[in-house]
Amino acid sequence: MAARTYFDKSATELNVLEGATLVGMLKGTAAYNPVLYPERARERRNVVLAQMLKHGNSSARPTPGCATGH
Repeated sequence: MAARTYFDKSATELNVLEGATLVGMLKGTAAYNPVLYPERARERRNVVLAQMLKHGNSSARPTPGCATGH
C-alpha cells in the first residue's frame, strides 16, 4: 500500500532508494513522509542505506540510472 501511495507502483517494482525510503518511514511515518518532508525523508533513507551497507547488503548501493529523488 505504501509503495502505491508514495511511488505509484507495486512493492515489487520499487528500486533500492524507494524501498529504503519506505523502511526509513517505519521510525515515524509522519516525520519522514517524503511528500511533506522530502529532505528529512532523504536523510533518513541515507541512514537506512548506510546501515544496509554496514551489515553487508551490497544492493544498498544505487545502480547507475537509479532515480535519486525522494
